[in-house]
Amino acid sequence: MNDNRLIILQTACQLFSQQGYDAVGVQEIIEQAGFTKPTLYHYFGSKQGLLDAILEHYLTPFNEQLTGTLHYQGDVQTSLRNNFNLYLDFAHHNARFFRLWMAIRLSPIQSATYQTILPYTQKNTSALLHFFQQVSQQHGNMLGRELILATSFQGLLFSYASMALQGELKIDQQRVNQAVHQFMHGIFS
Repeated sequence: MNDNRLIILQTACQLFSQQGYDAVGVQEIIEQAGFTKPTLYHYFGSKQGLLDAILEHYLTPFNEQLTGTLHYQGDVQTSLRNNFNLYLDFAHHNARFFRLWMAIRLSPIQSATYQTILPYTQKNTSALLHFFQQVSQQHGNMLGRELILATSFQGLLFSYASMALQGELKIDQQRVNQAVHQFMHGIFS
């Protein structure tokens, strides 16, 4: 990725995560990044195009990594633990973006920001759903509950990662193991 493009992208991500997408104007982004409006428009076309690029930059590789780690091979607990660690690691290393992601996920359904993130969210949920569909083939008590399990686990991941970023919860491997263990009590009932 071109350095100027990356600087603008990272600056916008920082500002959006601090103030919210709607509160930040193009002028503020270019002033903070040290570029001109034509440069931003050359690379992104618009503020919306910039948001599209931010989501693509962070969520496409994350969703690919998620899909790559979510293969059921007979050990539900290890798979869930690996997925939990993947989310926590992503949130830790991309804290600004993760905050932006969580804020956009809660945007009004009809908003452009929500509609922009929706395909990425659907891919994320789909990867988890596929995993629980694989698991349910071995554990019949899960049949018909795969979507509920996927969304419940995703909610757990988002909650723990968000609380860790906000400094509300210290996350270590013991806490991950406890959370996964607790979740597993529910899925096998």
